[in-house]
Amino acid sequence: MRKRWQRLWRDPATRWPLQVLIVLLLLMLAVWLFDLDTPVGYQLPLPVKGSVAA
Repeated sequence: MRKRWQRLWRDPATRWPLQVLIVLLLLMLAVWLFDLDTPVGYQLPLPVKGSVAA
């Protein structure tokens, strides 16, 4: 796996797509972790009594 990664990373034809893929995955992780896709000031509605198991 390591040799394959090094071979792909050294090749100029595959290095740029790998960099783009890594950046996009990191951006998706940041959006997921920090809830960056919700509008500013938006609060999730509280659950009603009937939907919460007692």
